[in-house]
Amino acid sequence: MLIIAILNTTNFSHWISMDYDITRKMQGLNEMPIEEWTRWHWERTSAVQCCHGQPRIDKAIPVYFKHQNPNRRPVLSHILISDKARISSQKSDLDEVKREHRSIAPDYSGLPYIAILVDLAVDKSDFDVWVDSSGSDMCLRVYASGLDATTYPFLKDPVKLTRILKGLYR
Repeated sequence: MLIIAILNTTNFSHWISMDYDITRKMQGLNEMPIEEWTRWHWERTSAVQCCHGQPRIDKAIPVYFKHQNPNRRPVLSHILISDKARISSQKSDLDEVKREHRSIAPDYSGLPYIAILVDLAVDKSDFDVWVDSSGSDMCLRVYASGLDATTYPFLKDPVKLTRILKGLYR
């Protein structure tokens, strides 16, 4: 998988909350280009909790990619996460998590990225990973449903923790 081979690192120490959509101008300020926005969060080691109503995604994390070609400089890209608390699986929604969507980063292309969809309240556990090269950029797509030790092995013990966490989403 080429996308995994070129992913170097992601590093964040805290979450920050957005008050506006990623590409919408903040009142009174000029729109920050997505390249600068991404670099700014990388340098601050911050991951982003998107504002309520941000289309397609709930979280964005900058990632550092090093090209396999040593003559090209490293670049920053994104992990885009959509987390849902719905009872039925909507795995097909993962196809809609695209960086080129007008509300995310329509002008930021040519770089691989990672899209993750998590359906937390679904009873049936499922985990799937695939590479999507159908769009303008290569994307590693990750789908996880359910909230139990099958999807998240760290939840194997204790069982009580799993019941409590599931109860939060029902």
